[in-house]
Amino acid sequence: MKQKINVMFINKIPLLAIVALGLATTAGAQTSPTQVPVPQGNSRMVSNTPGAANYGLIGQHYYSFDYGYVHSVDGPPDVFHRYSFAANNPLAPGFDAGLKYDWLTGSAFGQNAHQQEVSIPLTAYLYNGWGRPFVEGDAGWLWQKVPGTSTDSFAYLLAAGVELQLHPALVLTPYVNFKEAPHIGAREWDYGAKGTYRFTREWGASLGAQIDDDHNLEYMAGLNFHY
Repeated sequence: MKQKINVMFINKIPLLAIVALGLATTAGAQTSPTQVPVPQGNSRMVSNTPGAANYGLIGQHYYSFDYGYVHSVDGPPDVFHRYSFAANNPLAPGFDAGLKYDWLTGSAFGQNAHQQEVSIPLTAYLYNGWGRPFVEGDAGWLWQKVPGTSTDSFAYLLAAGVELQLHPALVLTPYVNFKEAPHIGAREWDYGAKGTYRFTREWGASLGAQIDDDHNLEYMAGLNFHY
């Protein structure tokens, strides 16, 4: 979450509600996981099984390690660095749960500011031949420290998007997030997209970018280990 205390809330909650309603109304047409041909020339790619409907992150057992470079218009600091860890575990067809840890840090004029957050995400999604539309809800706690002030808050995230299957080993995931830490009055909307490529059965990589409603821009790169 961006480093600011007083922000203006733009009431876009209906946007997520509309997307969630659309997913719910199409659930009756949900298809079972489809088989995707294993790319030739890579014997370590994911096997052609009904449980591997795509090679993205949704519906998969994985750990991810990510780095983000944030250009902040709310600075100083003008630049933040984000280090994140996530674990995901499918609970049942169409439902995932996991764990996230996020560390955000920046400095200006010899002073440091940082924030850390721990959260538990729950994701519901649909199987389709072209991709997986999803909604996600996270709940957790964050700790924020800026020069002269240290505070913490309950935090949550609501998200909607779709993991699009562009190639047997490549997915593109556009999404929209709403984040809030009510105890410190911090709120933001994020709009972004992430591409994920699966190199082998175990390893993949991700690249992405997102912008928030105040035009803070973040570039992201990550490594994913599937187990």
